[in-house]
Amino acid sequence: MKKALVIATVALLATLPAQARIGDSPQQSDALYCKGEKLSYTGELRGGESWKYVTKDYCLIIIYVNGKSVWEYVYLLDGPMNQTWMKKFIQVNQASDGTWHYYTKEGIWKRGGRLKLIAYREGIMFNIKDVEAVKAAEQ
Repeated sequence: MKKALVIATVALLATLPAQARIGDSPQQSDALYCKGEKLSYTGELRGGESWKYVTKDYCLIIIYVNGKSVWEYVYLLDGPMNQTWMKKFIQVNQASDGTWHYYTKEGIWKRGGRLKLIAYREGIMFNIKDVEAVKAAEQ
């Protein structure tokens, strides 16, 4: 029984994209992809540093502030972002202390808990950000 549970868990994790989680360091992101490409764009965040990572399926741009990722933009390389991919990216940012909820009227997902996250689609990009860290870095 335990062996079947382990196999099922590994199979489930294999279907998730190798996406850095909000709060990860550049070193953790580099370990998932290889060394990213540094960008000049910082999203107007004080102390921000942006890196681009490209996989076979998508491009991920991560903005780090004080050594932790606070905002991630992702777009698919072969077409528009769809609900299946958006849910996969949200699942990567699950936490035991917070649950994601979708707000239809606003068209965004919100997660409470230790890190207050929001996720939304903007054009071809899907965004996930730490609301409080981004707000602090914008001031």
